[in-house]
Amino acid sequence: MDKFCRNAKFGLSLTALGREVWMIYDNTIFGAGTQNALELAEALERSKN
Repeated sequence: MDKFCRNAKFGLSLTALGREVWMIYDNTIFGAGTQNALELAEALERSKN
């Protein structure tokens, strides 16, 4: 999960510079996409504090 958070934070830093950023994490073949998305959202929310 750390790699996902690092990538997401990097993407967010680019948006702060006014860049349009699209990030796609495709792990749906393993059936883990929804759980990973929820974990990433929670981790990003924690990183704001």
